[in-house]
Amino acid sequence: MKKFKRGVLIFSGFNQRAIISFCRICDLNNININIIASNETDCILKTVYKSKVIYIRKSKTFSLEEFQVFKELVLSEETLIIPSTEYLNRFLINYRSDIEDLGFIVPLCKKELYEEVSNKYSFGKLCNQNNIKTPIELTLSNKFSVPFVAKPKSYTAKSGSIHKPSLVYNSNVFYKNRDKFDSDDFYFQEFIGGNSYYLLFYFPRKGDVSTYSQENLIQQSNGRSIIAAKSSDIHENKIAGDFIELFVKRGFTGLVMVEVKFSNDQFYMIEANPRLWGPSQLILDAQMDLFHKFLYDYGLIENNFKFEYRPNIKYFWSGGIIEDQVQKNKIAFHNYSKKEFFDEYYSLIANDIYARPDTFEIFEHEKEISKNGK
Repeated sequence: MKKFKRGVLIFSGFNQRAIISFCRICDLNNININIIASNETDCILKTVYKSKVIYIRKSKTFSLEEFQVFKELVLSEETLIIPSTEYLNRFLINYRSDIEDLGFIVPLCKKELYEEVSNKYSFGKLCNQNNIKTPIELTLSNKFSVPFVAKPKSYTAKSGSIHKPSLVYNSNVFYKNRDKFDSDDFYFQEFIGGNSYYLLFYFPRKGDVSTYSQENLIQQSNGRSIIAAKSSDIHENKIAGDFIELFVKRGFTGLVMVEVKFSNDQFYMIEANPRLWGPSQLILDAQMDLFHKFLYDYGLIENNFKFEYRPNIKYFWSGGIIEDQVQKNKIAFHNYSKKEFFDEYYSLIANDIYARPDTFEIFEHEKEISKNGK
């Protein structure tokens, strides 16, 4: 079979709403898509993009031998690997030379800088050094204020396991889980309420930085996935310029999302993710040029795109509410009330990430979960 000159390699199964969004942007620009499905139940197989699946993985872990197989299967001579998850990105930066020798393009900065930005503790210190506020770090004892956040210092714990941040609401929760919060692996910060935002950036290898933002309205429990958001103009604030200066000074290139909270008239950096982020559909719907700049930077599209940014465009994932309902978890509202949610429900559902022709089977499947409770 004749191969395309250029294309992308997308790993499905994790960070799935971002994956779907990126498939859509590639489809709109006639970019050849090669998808690696995570397993036989990967929901990508419920979409029109199932025809782009070239391989179904046998294991959750990666190996260089598998990448040799992928190279034989991809239908493009020059293939850009989409940096969709932290686990994938860590593998790519650890084995960059071997993967690039196979002919793949790894669109990530150098390993040391990537880890400095991605690891929560080191990026917090970098922000403090550049006069960007972070939540106050706490020293825990038998007496402490709640709620607070327990954050992993780095992606991998000393045991090799991978931890996620944990919001501690009360002392009972803390004492029940105290053994889990090893001080070698975790650090503790005050919980910051207030408005929640994502600052969205693309730092090209050459040229101007692209920056946008979104305001987060509803989120799954314990700081997990965003359920509802809207495109924002907060990136016009000085805080965005502060981050641009920091990243440019460090020589960072690539996609990155920085979560910030606005409380007591100031911004606090919460974390940074140098990869795709869940509500990426807003990039398309609000006409941000982030993905176009990324694809142009690596020669997959021409520089002929013109956009007019649209603030206040909604993003919604109804399945996130269903998931928390089934698990009996409580969703979080950020500067957004339940009344506003019910008043705006029909406009939100009209923008549901999955209630679209290419993914409607997933949307129907999530509704069935709601009915059956599993």
